[in-house]
Amino acid sequence: MKKILILMFFVILSYAAISNSAHKEARAVWLSRFEYTPQAYSAANQKAYLRKAIEQLKKANFNMLIFQVRGQADAFYQSNYEPWSDLLTGTLGKNPGWDPLQYMIELAHQNSIELHAWINVFPCWKGDSPPAESTPRHLYLEHPEWICYDPQGTPMPINGDAYASLSPAIPEVREYLINICRDLVINYDIDGLHFDYIRYPDRQYSYDPISDYLFADPVIGNPLGLSREDWQREQVNKFIRAVYDAVIEINPALKVSAATIGKYNYPSVGWDGYNACYQDGKQWTAEGKIDFLAPMMYWPIGQTNPWAPFEILARDWVLNNANGRHIYGGIGAYKNPTNFPEIAAEIDTLRKIRAQGEVFFSYGTLKSSDFWDDLLIWHYKNLANVPAMTWKDNLAPNKPLDLIATWSSSSRIVLTWQPPPEAADKDTADYYNIYRSVGRSPIDIEDPQHLYAITPNNQTRFTDKGLDSTKNYYYWISALDDADNEGPVTNARKATAVHEKPLAEIPENFMLHQNYPNPFNSQTRFEYSIPRELNNEKVLFTIYDRLGRKVRTLVNEIQPAGEHAISWDGKDDYGCKVASGMYIYRLQCERYILSRKMLLLQ
Repeated sequence: MKKILILMFFVILSYAAISNSAHKEARAVWLSRFEYTPQAYSAANQKAYLRKAIEQLKKANFNMLIFQVRGQADAFYQSNYEPWSDLLTGTLGKNPGWDPLQYMIELAHQNSIELHAWINVFPCWKGDSPPAESTPRHLYLEHPEWICYDPQGTPMPINGDAYASLSPAIPEVREYLINICRDLVINYDIDGLHFDYIRYPDRQYSYDPISDYLFADPVIGNPLGLSREDWQREQVNKFIRAVYDAVIEINPALKVSAATIGKYNYPSVGWDGYNACYQDGKQWTAEGKIDFLAPMMYWPIGQTNPWAPFEILARDWVLNNANGRHIYGGIGAYKNPTNFPEIAAEIDTLRKIRAQGEVFFSYGTLKSSDFWDDLLIWHYKNLANVPAMTWKDNLAPNKPLDLIATWSSSSRIVLTWQPPPEAADKDTADYYNIYRSVGRSPIDIEDPQHLYAITPNNQTRFTDKGLDSTKNYYYWISALDDADNEGPVTNARKATAVHEKPLAEIPENFMLHQNYPNPFNSQTRFEYSIPRELNNEKVLFTIYDRLGRKVRTLVNEIQPAGEHAISWDGKDDYGCKVASGMYIYRLQCERYILSRKMLLLQ
């Protein structure tokens, strides 16, 4: 309470008002490998930490998690190239018995949160001693010739202040890293791929023999005759171009991003991205080879020393360096663990200059500082969608069909609807927005307070709970595609109660109809009837494979008497497409059970 009172005082003095939400805004957090692994190498404890993280992010209305899966040429997922990290078990290369990346993908998607896989690109190793032997063998041991060298011809040490890094100019290094990224995108249902340390370690690197040879070669290595500084920037640019094209070919909807040094081109300050580390984020956006940048602007607002203050850096990135791509401002929460007013002011600054969102470093600081309530009160009170990336897809989905809102009990309303018809680009819906108003219609859909829920995946059923049966509730639904384009909303639908229906409309028998179409490819529809005698009883609608293994639960809730419909998109409970073949769908209510067969042809 004391923290909130201090914030209120700050806001009254500093602002006429603070906007508490934006309908389209990326709200992201970095969660590093060091945050959940110091748990006595216990998979159960590590999972518990990650579950709590998703729970807190969901409650605070975040919509994106940037989760670290590669630190120093090691893996926190099942890699085909690199060993499991020793942070998971204490032993490099030892399988921990679970897959942190897959675990987090499932948790995040179940809670309407995007999961972006964060990799440290060029760091290879840092420690008191070289990596232990493992299977596969660690890159530092396998290719010592790939490490950066200083001007005296000495390889980077592993026990210095920085990682011993790979040299970006070595073609084999770039190809190896592209294969790492391809492996991730092919095998995991990630929403984005996020690059950190996508730069040289410092201006004194790299003078390794391969780089020296290529820089001096006017035919293949340096045909444009670039200076050493420009040539090294171009080596990082080459990687960005190649990796972007490689992963987008696999998944055109994938969001590729990078955490960049907060100061882009400030030669007078001594250390910046462009001059000290040969990192040119502006060039990447200009070429369209990055989808968003997250500049790490970890300096306070109003700072007067030569290090540029937050608001100057933010304006530079958004107004001068974005080139039509998104900027999600990096906020250094770890530098303000007891100073939420500074964090609030930075969010307001980003909104004022129309940045598309913000990323906090890190989740651990938000957790230890307990800033969740502060964020909810002042900035994240309402839900928000990740902004659309229209350069990937600028065609919105069509309007969902057949929205029905029915009171299923004195405190619950069940919404059901059908997916929209295919748009011109063949998209239907990746997920849905649910808007709600109590007591009035129409409403301003652009008002963030009316965005009531965002569905996980493309489910077409939602239960609204804890309601007052004396009030009127109105609902609208819109579809969003995998590029976050939002289509038109349905007409308003007021919830009706079972007793309001004419008696003739209430079925007499418990029935399950054959799905249509059958056989089917991408989607099929089921219709069933709940008689009056089973009004407000629990209904379970489940899909099984031919061996009797559960594939998907479509309904598990109390439903009113009446005619019902539900669709299935050929995916299991984890959002993965299932194989072609025969499946069984079963409807159960009280002692009544009905089953039918169907054929899926993928």
